[in-house]
Amino acid sequence: MKKMIISAATQYDIPWIIDTQITNHGSYLTAQEKEESGFVSVLTPSLFLNKINHNKKILIARLAEGEYQGKPIGYLITCNENDAQDHPFFKKVFSDFIKKDFDAHRCLFIVQIAKITELRSRTKGVGTALYEHLFESVIPFTAHRYVFTEVSPKNPVSVKLHERLGFEEVKRYKDVFDNQMILLMKEVNKKA
Repeated sequence: MKKMIISAATQYDIPWIIDTQITNHGSYLTAQEKEESGFVSVLTPSLFLNKINHNKKILIARLAEGEYQGKPIGYLITCNENDAQDHPFFKKVFSDFIKKDFDAHRCLFIVQIAKITELRSRTKGVGTALYEHLFESVIPFTAHRYVFTEVSPKNPVSVKLHERLGFEEVKRYKDVFDNQMILLMKEVNKKA
């Protein structure tokens, strides 16, 4: 794994995140690129990204050395129940799945975790690094007890990453686009 610096995103990172989402969106990738990258991005409205970024809920991974020092190579976007009210899809996830069985105000939802594809050889381990930073440097200072995310069963790279990090399957369902999805959960703060 290359040396990385993980930090909260700045307002200047939002356009880069949107560009990365577009570059990694399924409509722009070949079947081979989708399989090799292990993920397909969704497009998140900039208004939503700016709101949650204002509350420091987006993490950015940057290369710490070499020719691309300082270049963003990945990101992790989170939201809580209050943030989800501004996004119909995440509002539905909280209301339909999380609120039924969990204390929703103690839950954090991973909206998206992604890495850039053009520097593939330099991005190995970025997902693990982003999650480790979240678990070790962010979660201990919050009231969040659970972290949720959803993955497509067609994305074995993401499924394996989340299993390796201790996430467990909560539910399988079809999303608003009729895609099969898996809701995953990890208990991160038993004292909260």
